[in-house]
Amino acid sequence: MRSYRFRYRVLTEVLVGVASTAGFVVASRSSDSNVTWILITVCGLLVSVAVLAGYYEPSAKRVWIHAPTIMSLELIALPGAAFTCKSFECAGAIAFLMMSSLFACVLVGFSYIGFAVRRKALASRTAPISQ
Repeated sequence: MRSYRFRYRVLTEVLVGVASTAGFVVASRSSDSNVTWILITVCGLLVSVAVLAGYYEPSAKRVWIHAPTIMSLELIALPGAAFTCKSFECAGAIAFLMMSSLFACVLVGFSYIGFAVRRKALASRTAPISQ
């Protein structure tokens, strides 16, 4: 199966990562009761993009790269925030960035789930039916 244009998929993943960061910022600034739905939507979007990225990946060797690509903005911001933080006021931002770094590991697992689903579907399609 084709790779479905790897560079376009990576660009889409980076754009989804930027949009999810914007969603988290909107949720953190809002005092509305819809904050929960914003967070659920953003996390659902991240998980679904990770599953789809793993699903369209032809090789198991490259499945792990999609989660760090999706979370690239947060992974880059963590060292910057940690080194420039001078007081206790930015501890919340650093804690959020640490949690998003751990969430990247969770997204790697979802990428492999998507890859396994596609492999299972391909294997069941090519297997002969025995009765």
